[in-house]
Amino acid sequence: MSNLTLAQYLQQKNGNLTPELAQVIETITNACKEIDQAIQKGALADLLGSAGNENVQGETQKKLDVLSNDLLLDALQAHPQVGGLASEELDDFTPVTQAADFMQPGTAQVAAGYVMYGPSTMMALTFGAGVDFFTFDIESREFILTTASVKVNADTQEFAINASNQRHWEAPVKRYIDELLAGKTSVRGKDFNMRWIACMVADVHRILCRTGIFMYPYDLKDPSSAGRLRLMYEANPMSFIIEQAGGAATTGRVRIMESSQTIFISAFLSLSAQKMKSIL
Repeated sequence: MSNLTLAQYLQQKNGNLTPELAQVIETITNACKEIDQAIQKGALADLLGSAGNENVQGETQKKLDVLSNDLLLDALQAHPQVGGLASEELDDFTPVTQAADFMQPGTAQVAAGYVMYGPSTMMALTFGAGVDFFTFDIESREFILTTASVKVNADTQEFAINASNQRHWEAPVKRYIDELLAGKTSVRGKDFNMRWIACMVADVHRILCRTGIFMYPYDLKDPSSAGRLRLMYEANPMSFIIEQAGGAATTGRVRIMESSQTIFISAFLSLSAQKMKSIL
């Protein structure tokens, strides 16, 4: 295991990313450390349960959602290199400078990452040259590089999908899931396990650790919507991470990072690109 801290890691990548981007990453990381500390307190700080409000998508806001949003918002709004912010807890994009232009394709991303909180808090990070995992050391309060060049396996026996929406799926999705559930008796020729955490970060993290496929397909529950995932801050960054780990990310029709959808999108994430084509 490496003892390389995130700060040292960013310094080593100095030739591949701008100092301004490195500063933004460090600002986000410091806010994530505060979030981790708040999570450790939990009920002691009255941070569990609902905040009693709904976000712009009509979802019930959790106290930790609001706190996390506020910590990141405060940190990034004060940063001179940040042009704007987007979050499910905000009613609209929040421009910090007049130059903010969010409507860029996913292919324009230069970095993406996520932090998964728990007994061991971990960060996944990519700058377009592979994916690396960092683990938060509570003693030094530093993120330490623990796994470099994470790769997804082209073969899998796990899939993640919200099966309660099955009656609303399009026919090709129903067929594919029926084949997985039929296991060895189907054309797939092997048994599969279904997982569903209902948290995209956790489901994608499991795929990066154990391989698999995450699906949040377009369905007919609301034909006017292209899907349920937010393109700019869910589907695009997660697709960037998955592709950099050797996987693929698609709507079932087009590559997610080349999609022209503006807000919501459907998604199939992971597996190799060749393997993904074979299931669609």
